[in-house]
Amino acid sequence: MVQTLLWVHVLGAALVLGGVVAGWVCMNQAAIVGDAKVTLFALKAMRRLNTWTLHLGSALVLMSGFWMALAGPVPLKLSANPWLLYSVILYFVILFLVTGAQSPISKKVMALAEKDGPDFGVIFSRIVGHWKMLSGINVFLLAVILFLMVFKP
Repeated sequence: MVQTLLWVHVLGAALVLGGVVAGWVCMNQAAIVGDAKVTLFALKAMRRLNTWTLHLGSALVLMSGFWMALAGPVPLKLSANPWLLYSVILYFVILFLVTGAQSPISKKVMALAEKDGPDFGVIFSRIVGHWKMLSGINVFLLAVILFLMVFKP
């Protein structure tokens, strides 16, 4: 049973990491082109991608991770395993960054792309810079979590 939970956990982590990286690539390509229609298409594609990768992956990681920690052969305690505690904290920091910062930026860019005004390129390049910075932070934090989960320092 633990092997199955571990497999589900790794699958969820791969979905989350893949969704974050794919979203960053979509937004980066939209920034390079700088066209409102391309940006709108990229944002709509990212929303569909997020539904099937980030949300599903997050649910799999949380459920399987907590299930393994509580019901594994040796139940894990957060206080006795600092790597687990730090991973959970970083995971919730990422969730806060995505829901509290990146999602509103995506909505702002989508509204801007739908208007397609003459100053779209200037405003978009400034906004997408913030979005890409947050994505970079998320990828870095995910890499730290991955390190903590694999090597358990």
